Amino acid sequence: MSYPKEHCLFFLQNTELLEKTEEIVEAVDAVLFKAINARIEKRIKGLGGWKGWYGMVSGNAAKDEETSFAPVAWPENKDCTYRVAYDLGETDSDKNDYWLSSAFGVNKTELCFYLWFDTEHGLSKGEVARQTLVLATGNAEVKAAGFKRNDDGLLYLPFSFNAEKAAVEFPLVRLWLQLTG
Repeated sequence: MSYPKEHCLFFLQNTELLEKTEEIVEAVDAVLFKAINARIEKRIKGLGGWKGWYGMVSGNAAKDEETSFAPVAWPENKDCTYRVAYDLGETDSDKNDYWLSSAFGVNKTELCFYLWFDTEHGLSKGEVARQTLVLATGNAEVKAAGFKRNDDGLLYLPFSFNAEKAAVEFPLVRLWLQLTG
């Protein structure tokens, strides 16, 4: 279902309603995450020497329904899944039903980039926790960048978007997506 720009702007300007209106939230989710994924992909490709999947909230097959990236030198499994990567996620998946809510910091949950490790084909969860503790406490750049550690020992960099700015730019995002296909 397609909603007019005014409906979308209303929810961007009233984020407290995001968790209460499924159909419209999903429509706005799709537009904004297509733009978010495109921006992340452009930025990562611009670095050179990186690989990635950019499909969070795309509705595609399971492997495409994620946004993750890694340097090409980082190991992969035989099925081309990453052993170590940065994943787009959220700080608390139990608080929000929609990615859009996390994008705007609803219920004190934010989007984040996790430094993710495949503990089924590599390091144990305990070893990951030990390594990330060393990285988080012993590396000034990691601290300065704002990375945190969660209860599972994973490093993550939280962020959220300003809903007012998104509302201003939303018509431009829709137009840009229509033009770039």
